[in-house]
Amino acid sequence: MRSKLTLFLLMLTLLGSGLQAVTMDYKVKALGLEVVSLKIGKEPGSLSIWVKSLINNKIFPYVDNSYRINYNSNYFPTNTERKVINKKTRCNYYTNYNYATGSAQLTTSDHQNQKYGITKHTRELFSLIMMFCDGKGKAGTYELDANGSMWQAKARYLGTSKISTKAGNFQAQGWSFSFSSDTHTKPPYVDTLTHNIFSPKNNTEFWVDNKGTLVKAKVSRGVLSASWELVSVNP
Repeated sequence: MRSKLTLFLLMLTLLGSGLQAVTMDYKVKALGLEVVSLKIGKEPGSLSIWVKSLINNKIFPYVDNSYRINYNSNYFPTNTERKVINKKTRCNYYTNYNYATGSAQLTTSDHQNQKYGITKHTRELFSLIMMFCDGKGKAGTYELDANGSMWQAKARYLGTSKISTKAGNFQAQGWSFSFSSDTHTKPPYVDTLTHNIFSPKNNTEFWVDNKGTLVKAKVSRGVLSASWELVSVNP
């Protein structure tokens, strides 16, 4: 009887986890072209992300990256894994965060190690985005680990708007982010997706509906911009 009850509770847990999982597919557009495919798989406490080039030339260099980010209830990352493949790099980067000691340890698949300082409020870009998707973000300044370099993200509320996508029409809340750093150091690797966001010259917008779906994102620098446009969301 007890074993049947245990099995039943386990099935409920698995079903519950499955109901909370969501996959969002995007096309990243720049200069009017679809240049990159982007997929975000969201589960409770973790993200899986895949980025792959649709165009490969001097303007839009090749990229084939994947990410795994695990984070706690406060959206502070516990560990991350990034596979970065581009013209100059083919390597995996593993980061473990230790908030008790105020440090992060970066290890690479080619046996390099780097330790650097963090604060007790350090997040990373994707865990920060998920905090706002889950409706727990507020206007203010957040501390971020930008691939081994410390940055600040200032969030400002933009209001609500109807956003039209290939996946349908969404009523969404908008947030604007500006990024800055007084202590920026050259990161140990260039991750094209996030590298193009972390710049004091850029302004980034994220639009999120009431179900936690990231409907659209836009990164602007002057008259130039790139956008993440939602193609499908499952379930």
